[in-house]
Amino acid sequence: ETGEVLWFSERDDYGHLYLYDLAGGRLKRQVTRGPGDVAEVLAVDPRGRTVLFTAVGLERGRDPYFRHLYRASLDRDRLTLLSPEDADHDVRLSPDGRYVLDGASRPEAPGPTVVRDAATGRAVQTFAA
Repeated sequence: ETGEVLWFSERDDYGHLYLYDLAGGRLKRQVTRGPGDVAEVLAVDPRGRTVLFTAVGLERGRDPYFRHLYRASLDRDRLTLLSPEDADHDVRLSPDGRYVLDGASRPEAPGPTVVRDAATGRAVQTFAA
């Protein structure tokens, strides 16, 4: 409906998301960047002009294999970390797209499972590990 496509590519040696114009195939902008890889796109909000996804290796000083949850703007260089804990985050989006079930863990210990607001990352409910 927007005449655009969000494309995954390793054109800069990392796995990132790129926004293309469908009519002419022109690259509009690189949506994600940096030393790390997008792991999974969970949702695209064409009205809010954002994408919700997991990625690895974007957080300095952390295990580069830990997945974290992010929201990025399709129009600006705005990347927001939604799962701040230094752990691997196994996330699932609710059917209505409003919430994320986030199971955080580290190799040496299980972490809590958190229900997060998908737009802000705010913890709505936390369950003990």
